[in-house]
Amino acid sequence: MKEFIAKIISRPITITLILLAVLSVLIEAQIGFKYEALLAISTFVVPISTIILFKVFKITSDFNVTQRSERPKLFIIMGITFLYSLYIAYLSQDPKLIVIYEVLNLTFFTGFLITLFWKISYHMIWSCIAIFTIIYIWQAPSFYLLLILLPIIAWSRLELKRHNIMQVIAGSALTGICIFIVLTYF
Repeated sequence: MKEFIAKIISRPITITLILLAVLSVLIEAQIGFKYEALLAISTFVVPISTIILFKVFKITSDFNVTQRSERPKLFIIMGITFLYSLYIAYLSQDPKLIVIYEVLNLTFFTGFLITLFWKISYHMIWSCIAIFTIIYIWQAPSFYLLLILLPIIAWSRLELKRHNIMQVIAGSALTGICIFIVLTYF
């Protein structure tokens, strides 16, 4: 039963958070339809489609990309789309978007370097970035309640034996450090 609950929590909640973050950006940003469409495609559609296609064509063994050795192939494509998203954010000249995509890129590429040597929880990275984005966009204290989901997602990753405690903590901590760096120094 615990494994079933963990499966329900793990992927669906993370994907829902990412989708809510992307929708928050698209709803709140006043950057025009063209930029909004490009950001939606490069931030959500291409990464999710790539994960699905890599699994369908057996480039990765599962949708979670649990094998660390399979991640670089996938992450190269994602990295290109995230850099493109950052470029679009700079073109839009929207300060909130710039901060969000700086956080996304700094966290993603630092995590990518770590992944070359050690497995880090990208479910935690994606979830933390998504929650940060929602809170940062809306600036509403009630959205801080989303932080309650992080330990639940962490538990699901541990319960499914996809990560150990250090990998889950590292995914969250890396994101927190990158958020701090961007908000403090950029």
